[in-house]
Amino acid sequence: MALYGAQIWGAVFLREAVLFDSPLQRLWSHALRRALGQRSACAHRVLLQEAGARPLQFYWLRACVMFWNGCIESDNSLVRVALLGEITLRAKPGKSATWLSRVAAALSDLNAQGHSFTLVSRERNPLPVPLDSLALAWDQRWDKQWAGIRGDPRQLTEVPARRLLVYKGHFLSAKPSAFERPAYLSEMLPWRAVRSLTQLRLGVAPVRSTCRARGEDTPYCQRVCLRCGAGVDDEHHLLFDCASTAACRRDYPGVLPQVQTVRELVKCADHLLLVKFVHACAERLTQ
Repeated sequence: MALYGAQIWGAVFLREAVLFDSPLQRLWSHALRRALGQRSACAHRVLLQEAGARPLQFYWLRACVMFWNGCIESDNSLVRVALLGEITLRAKPGKSATWLSRVAAALSDLNAQGHSFTLVSRERNPLPVPLDSLALAWDQRWDKQWAGIRGDPRQLTEVPARRLLVYKGHFLSAKPSAFERPAYLSEMLPWRAVRSLTQLRLGVAPVRSTCRARGEDTPYCQRVCLRCGAGVDDEHHLLFDCASTAACRRDYPGVLPQVQTVRELVKCADHLLLVKFVHACAERLTQ
């Protein structure tokens, strides 16, 4: 349904700046969030990465390019007339909102990755766009966007920006554009425990609700844990240091040996043990 007729209407949502602005993309993100058992809103980029789902914009752009290539290859005289008419219309001054102009603008965004996509030659002849190169350029841009997210999450006061940094630091794979779904989501594990781990990974665990009592303008490095009164209340503190979860660490000794970071912890090969441990720690947040 999300692709029905997208080669026509989808051209409006192809620019990099409007990646998550489409109502249909927001609906898709909402469906993914509910499928993962989450009620709280979270960053679109983090949600899609965790679910192993590309943004709809990728499929809309590919549909538009396939439509363009199909028109070029068509032997239908009416299609050829319409194609040349679109090229002529785009060339007129002030015609920046045509279908061809919007697709060309989206491709120009991808040209920043070192590619040179062109829809029309200087002689105003239509040129096909290779789909393999298009997908490669889009993936390179997605990886570059993640690489551009930098900073210390403990120094931030803005929650959405912190969620991106925390996900990148603890959970993001080496190649984000592969959109690999985490292995724990593909196994038959207790759903409530899986939901607790997903909450932690998405940055919507109740660990932050205790911080809000100290004000949203306070950097996280100054937000002392209200459960134990010591340490910054964040993911690492909850799992490794908080006195309120000390019993969990004793009950699941097989999770933490020789592990010092959250990134190392989530690589635990025993996913059942991992989700049970995280769920036990998460339950302390609501007590």
